[in-house]
Amino acid sequence: MPLRSHKLGSDEVRRQWRDVLDEVQAGESVIVSRAGKRVAVIIPFELWDLAKDQLENLDDTLDLRKKIDAYRRAVAAGLEERDPTWDRLADEEVAAGYLAPLEEKEAA
Repeated sequence: MPLRSHKLGSDEVRRQWRDVLDEVQAGESVIVSRAGKRVAVIIPFELWDLAKDQLENLDDTLDLRKKIDAYRRAVAAGLEERDPTWDRLADEEVAAGYLAPLEEKEAA
């Protein structure tokens, strides 16, 4: 079910605060603008809780990708021994398109 939303200026939100909360509690979101620029979104708590969890998972994933990439570069530079677990993770990330393949050094 798509989230219904509408836009209100910050002055309107201030004047209609109780109505805004009733709408949000009913499952709608309200996009708040100030001077014509969108500055905030008021969303139901359940949606915020879900989004927060997903953002934390995304942050963990991005941290892992940084660690995998650092491992790959250290191995390529000869600074670290190969590890099958890290190699498998790196291969999966490259195959999925999340990490670029390392350029192979040309044999002289």
